[in-house]
Amino acid sequence: MNKTIIAGISILVLIVASITFFKGEITGDATIQQISLGYCPTMKAVAENIANNNQEIVLVQQHSSAQALQELNNKNIDVALIGRKAEQNEVQTTNEKVLGEGYTLVTNAKKFIQENNLESIKVHTAIAEDVARELLPNSEILFYSTTQDAVTNGLSEAVLIDWKDYKDEYELLVVMKGTQKVEDLRIPVLYSNNYDLEKLKVEI
Repeated sequence: MNKTIIAGISILVLIVASITFFKGEITGDATIQQISLGYCPTMKAVAENIANNNQEIVLVQQHSSAQALQELNNKNIDVALIGRKAEQNEVQTTNEKVLGEGYTLVTNAKKFIQENNLESIKVHTAIAEDVARELLPNSEILFYSTTQDAVTNGLSEAVLIDWKDYKDEYELLVVMKGTQKVEDLRIPVLYSNNYDLEKLKVEI
């Protein structure tokens, strides 16, 4: 067999291999690994944003943040997106990514309150007055020089804190508008056991 024929066969093999590869890429045959992302209802818009920017993401809506974390622990989903920081006993991973910044209300026992009833509670805080007034325009607010002072004096009522200062010993005062949680006091947080969260493209 002469060299020209051998060369021709080699080129043909390469062409067939390339067609097979691209066919798999086009039809989705194992070239793009699907990643399931479970999210709580409050984070629907963020979840859809992530899916729009990452073609491998498949969305799975959960009933709550707790359910999304449980599904992650049970390995039924690859990534959990919730609207708060998870407590240590809720997750079996330290692979966490907080998307953006924000504030929330904490207290000494988890409670729910309707948004239009916020004016009935006294709020303690050390965050900037203009920020606090914008978030809680109708509430009575007491201002402190440090977050610790606000927590010490106000945890039995309500304390407005930066999410960066959230601790496991705090409980959330969850603000509701009807049956939906108010997004202004939530924060999108991703958790995963084995997926590199830094790979996700997110626009917030």
